[in-house]
Amino acid sequence: MAQNKLAFGPAMTTYFDESYTRENIDTECAIVIQGGKVKDGIEPPHPVSIRKIEQIPQVAFTIVADNFHLKPGGLTPAYEALGTWIETNGYQIAGPVRELFHGRPENGDLTAEIQFPVTKL
Repeated sequence: MAQNKLAFGPAMTTYFDESYTRENIDTECAIVIQGGKVKDGIEPPHPVSIRKIEQIPQVAFTIVADNFHLKPGGLTPAYEALGTWIETNGYQIAGPVRELFHGRPENGDLTAEIQFPVTKL
């Protein structure tokens, strides 16, 4: 990204497993390209790829900013609260969960944005 003068956006993780698992997690890690524009002809080395991710039509999300990265299971309360909200408000999860990480721990401004695609029951 630096070689091609692409602006770094947030780091992102997508979890594709349909239920909670502790091992062999089907995960994709990415760095969002800020502005979303990539010059033609840029081909990163394997296994890195550049692609446009699909838009989520409706999402339930929360943001965590309480030094979660310093605590074991730091995002667990946010996941639990979001899951409860989804169920209580008549929604169902409709795709893989995404986590976007804004800021940097060394700057003291790291936040996590947890996104669940949802549909109304």
